Amino acid sequence: MRFELGDETDRKLVQALQHEFLRCRDAFDDFLAYAPELVTGAGSRRNSYAGYNAYARLVHYLYEFLMGCASRRQRDTPTAQGGAGGRVGQGSSAANFECPPGRYLGRAGAALGKWA
Repeated sequence: MRFELGDETDRKLVQALQHEFLRCRDAFDDFLAYAPELVTGAGSRRNSYAGYNAYARLVHYLYEFLMGCASRRQRDTPTAQGGAGGRVGQGSSAANFECPPGRYLGRAGAALGKWA
């Protein structure tokens, strides 16, 4: 559904982006807690499982956040039927997103910058 910046749909999208960002940040913090054990292999099986799940959540929420950024950039939300509004590609790239991680992720973005 097409929308304009500042209208009701845009405000709801921004609210959803904030929610996804918070979930992404929490998953990143969880992953950071388990990362040293995952790298050294010194952790228990339970901690390895928890670290893997934290990483999976991080990737999932980051994907949802970036898809929302792309929708806002294109001023078009995906349709329930999965029509053309649901496609992000078509002339856009990750470099065109208006949600750079370092600016919005704070401490998490700084840590991601060290690894990139």
